[in-house]
Order: sequence, then structure tokens, then C-alpha cells
Amino acid sequence: MKKKMTARERAAWIYQKFYLRKLRAAALGRQLGVSKQMVAAVIRGEKRTPWIQEAIAQAIGMTWEGLWGQENRENQENQE
Repeated sequence: MKKKMTARERAAWIYQKFYLRKLRAAALGRQLGVSKQMVAAVIRGEKRTPWIQEAIAQAIGMTWEGLWGQENRENQENQE
């Protein structure tokens, strides 16, 4: 993902990748021990939970930085 996407565009893109890989937010949530609503909130950009973001990126074959962006990683590290 080269161009800067809005949260809505990124969510649609992620859900497209989920569809192509026959993945579901509910199944990923069960794997992670969280609700499908939590996974969906992270995908939509409403929540920023790094370990769930990492799992979403891995599920679609990407790195955290490749999906969410390096500047987001730096912002989260500064907030901790």
C-alpha cells in the first residue's frame, strides 16, 4: 500500500483481502481471544491495538508497517 489511504479506504481494502483469503473477523477474533467487534473496530481504525493490528497484517500476508504505516508505529510507541 503505497498511497496514503483514509481509514475507510483501508478498512474496505482489508475486508477485500479477507474475502479473497476466505477469512472472517469472527474467526480471527476467536484465534486472538477477542470479539469480532473488536477485530472490526481495529480494521475500521476506531481502535489502535498493536497486537491485533499485527495479527490482521499477518493474516493478509503483510507486515505491520506495510499495512498501518511506519508513522503510526512511531506514534503508538511515543504514546506508551
